[in-house]
Amino acid sequence: MNNSYNLLTLWERNFSKCTFDYQHLFLSHTFYGFPDEFDLQEVSYDVLSTLTNRKLDKLLIDASQFQFSNTSFKYWLTQNWFSQAREAGLRHVAWVVSTENVIDIMELVEESLEGIVNVQYFDSEAKGRTWLAGIES
Repeated sequence: MNNSYNLLTLWERNFSKCTFDYQHLFLSHTFYGFPDEFDLQEVSYDVLSTLTNRKLDKLLIDASQFQFSNTSFKYWLTQNWFSQAREAGLRHVAWVVSTENVIDIMELVEESLEGIVNVQYFDSEAKGRTWLAGIES
């Protein structure tokens, strides 16, 4: 547990890490590296399950170190995961993205979440955390 940030590590895998900010009540998931599609879907469902079980409406997704190029995963995300996350109560998403991936991610979000979920884009995890911390649950 990292007390300076009020974080509890829920899991860590070779391509991702999930933490819970227990002071500001949001989930943070960091992707990195080159996971395959199966691993991406599995961990995405784990994130969804955690959001649902903890009744959280805020999520930080740090994809700044992630190579977001798998077209079938993008399709699956927009057609499946986003709608399930909305149904689970997700209302606020902070996306931390690299400049190379920002357009891809913005296009995905506009297709699936725009107008339903409050989404903001950041160039650092700290900025995304600050934004989510300022939102009342």
